[in-house]
Amino acid sequence: MPQTGCRTPTATAKSSLLLKDRIPDKGDLLQWKWTSGAATVKSEFGSPLATTNYTVCIYDDVGGTPQLKLRAGIAAAGTCRGRPCWKETTHGFRYADKEATPNGITKLSLKEGSAGRAAIGLQGRGEPLQMPTLPLSQELKVLVQLKNDTTGVCWEATFSALAAKNDQAQFRDKSD
Repeated sequence: MPQTGCRTPTATAKSSLLLKDRIPDKGDLLQWKWTSGAATVKSEFGSPLATTNYTVCIYDDVGGTPQLKLRAGIAAAGTCRGRPCWKETTHGFRYADKEATPNGITKLSLKEGSAGRAAIGLQGRGEPLQMPTLPLSQELKVLVQLKNDTTGVCWEATFSALAAKNDQAQFRDKSD
């Protein structure tokens, strides 16, 4: 079930979700941009260089009940192509794994900021990404959440019907 009390964007249409289901699966793509976000300080991101794991979840409302359609973890620490997967930046953290192991996530950017200035960017691609079957029902909404396992803070964006595009190959929408 979705977590409650997650931080949301401070303005409408400032976050976006793109899912592309390609054949073969090596062309699959997930992009989630959470911009103009609620105030977030760097410490609330935890310590992904050492101990804080992240999970991205996509829920699709079916008959008014959220159904988990995609779940992918981003582990703390770790090595990607002989280098640390995580890097600390002045205002947050960045994750990069060009090999998309183990579950398709290739990039995660976490940026602190005051209300309207915090931002998160997530990208996944390829065969390891467990792409949901498209089109999504989006009877009421699609919900994307990013959760961390140490501070309890989560971030989300809601995408209410009707999506800009929602067919067997692609889901694309801007947040409420």
